[in-house]
Amino acid sequence: MAESLGGLVEALKWQSVGRNSQNKYGRHWNQWKHWCALMELPAILPRSNTAANTLQFGSYAVYLFLHGWNRKERGNQHGTIASKISAIRWHHRVLTGYDPDTDAGYPLLMRTLKRLSRPVAKKHPVTAAMLRRIFVRLDLSQSEHQLIWGLFLIGYFFLLRRGEFLKVDGKWEPYVLCYGDLQFYDANENVCKSRDAAMVGMVLRGGKNNQYGRNEVRYQFATGDPILCPVRGLAWIRLAGRVHGTRSGEPVSKTWNGQGIGNGHVIQVLKHVSREMGLNEENYSTHSIRIGGSTALLNAGAQPLVIKLLGR
Repeated sequence: MAESLGGLVEALKWQSVGRNSQNKYGRHWNQWKHWCALMELPAILPRSNTAANTLQFGSYAVYLFLHGWNRKERGNQHGTIASKISAIRWHHRVLTGYDPDTDAGYPLLMRTLKRLSRPVAKKHPVTAAMLRRIFVRLDLSQSEHQLIWGLFLIGYFFLLRRGEFLKVDGKWEPYVLCYGDLQFYDANENVCKSRDAAMVGMVLRGGKNNQYGRNEVRYQFATGDPILCPVRGLAWIRLAGRVHGTRSGEPVSKTWNGQGIGNGHVIQVLKHVSREMGLNEENYSTHSIRIGGSTALLNAGAQPLVIKLLGR
């Protein structure tokens, strides 16, 4: 019994972070082991040899800054380096039960690398004008375009992250919004048909920052705008869903052939429209939808705390 419980304890340690983080940390750990082998250094560091640990972590950080870990030997920036070091420390905690100590020189080195790194290029928000241009450019007689437009609207009004409503890099996240998680509600908060809807309700079953799968419910009222309205967004999704045969428990972005609307589809639309409007297409990504909605709320006078709660 004790032996089996001990094995379970060890197995559960690996589940302390989400699946995506486990995969990412595993890649970083393999890079670290490869680099240590090249340098003829141990991959497992001692607990309290602060000077040696600082030197080895510091040397690895500088190597990444100069060369990265890619075919082009393009150096990593501070955020990437910090993420990789964090993964190495996590593996030490799981495998050895301790986090290798470093001295005061290590944070000074990381601060220097942060100062030398390029400034983070922030994405620009999608505007109402861009959304209206997208509406004009889509062929809404096609069910896939109907679905894309509906996804744009619910992503914009509910401040969704891409993994919450899109297929990301060929796969759906475990917490992706399902077709049945969206409902029309009337003014008395009863489930209703689209023609009687005063609002849209959404059940979120987890998220990037909600690893424990707590359900959260959000509502957005109809705007009265004939184009930019969350109720109309769900109506477009339902229209496409009937054609695609989407079931209640299936991802909301699923299409008729079992594939789905992915982040690449949305980025392609954003970049096309941004070029048409004379904007730099590199400034737009799926994140632009989320920050576009939050920017619109802020400009309309919403309190920052309300926006924070809505965006989770």
